Amino acid sequence: LGPLITALGTGGTAELQVNAAGALMTLALKKENKLAIIQADGVPPLVTLLYDAPEEVKAIAAGALMNIALKNPKGQNAVTGGGAILPLADLLIVGAPETKAAAAAALLNLVVGHPQNKVTLAELGAIDPLIELLSEGNDDAKEHAAAALWNLAGNWKNRQRITQLKGIPPLVELLQSGTSAAQAKAAGALATLCHKNVDNKVEVVESGALPVLVGILMDGAKETKETATAVLQSLATIPINRPAIADAGAIPLLVELLKDRSSLILL
Repeated sequence: LGPLITALGTGGTAELQVNAAGALMTLALKKENKLAIIQADGVPPLVTLLYDAPEEVKAIAAGALMNIALKNPKGQNAVTGGGAILPLADLLIVGAPETKAAAAAALLNLVVGHPQNKVTLAELGAIDPLIELLSEGNDDAKEHAAAALWNLAGNWKNRQRITQLKGIPPLVELLQSGTSAAQAKAAGALATLCHKNVDNKVEVVESGALPVLVGILMDGAKETKETATAVLQSLATIPINRPAIADAGAIPLLVELLKDRSSLILL
């Protein structure tokens, strides 16, 4: 690992940095390699590349940090402790499309199952650019941004932040126009934003989500139907939404889904 980490330094060529960061990105898919990279002080030079490197290098460096943080608390702590959140959030704004997607995926992996990182990421201002990415990113970036917001919304203060920053309308738009995977993540984010929040439940309906959710129940993929049903379940907990849900035609579709246990697990 030593030569690869050394090759990340600013004295190397962009090609050398891309190759070294790409090798670390692949190696970091294995748990033992994540720990070895951390112990060899491989995280700080990857973070440095996020600030000052050619665009293609930044994208691969973000991808390496993404894999170091993937499903590994020590990796999450190392990447956060290495100061990666601010440059990753900046890349959501100024990066090339592929770089934005990699940065969003890295931020997502930092917050999955990590309550403190959810707080830290919000405090460092990453929620606003994630919301912007829902509308402006490529398909991968939109999916990762929605998934990150879904996880961030597990914190009640973050739910307030996302709502205050007008995050619900672009999530509803992504629910309509995104890929199947992005639709599932957007629905998950909306369902979580509605948790114990009457105002958000009203806003989701007012933002035009019901026809889209009904369309997903008719023709969506299994994962998307599951998260769409979670949204409807939450929306239906307040009386003001129930007539609109019925008028949108959701009830017969929900009944059909109940009959087919293999197609849905959330009802």
